[in-house]
Amino acid sequence: IQILFEKCECTIHQNGVQCDRAHVVYKATCTECNVDYIGATSRPLKDRLGEHESAVRLGTDLSTLGEHCRSSHPEVVTKHLGTRDWDNFFSIYKIDIIRRSKDTLGTFLAESQEIFRRKPALNRKEELNGFIH
Repeated sequence: IQILFEKCECTIHQNGVQCDRAHVVYKATCTECNVDYIGATSRPLKDRLGEHESAVRLGTDLSTLGEHCRSSHPEVVTKHLGTRDWDNFFSIYKIDIIRRSKDTLGTFLAESQEIFRRKPALNRKEELNGFIH
């Protein structure tokens, strides 16, 4: 049996990110000030990026990326409720998948390793508590 898969045409895929990938560690680079954030998700990446997009658009502290935009780039905070603005999000952040894992524990251990190794400016030190001492 041959199964044909349609290529996703969503804005996330159009920006070079595989939106359906789960168990990934990703790097978000601010295109304005060239600082990085390392994050991870065991869910499809599009779900986690959607949370970041909402925080950026609304200028909330519910995401490190939203907090960074609110404090450093308030001009990108649009406050539009209920409408995704992926163009705005991808104009401020470049997203790269930097590691993949097989399960949730492996994903978050890999995230801790990448934060420890890369020391990204936007990650908080308390994110490492419980993993690396």
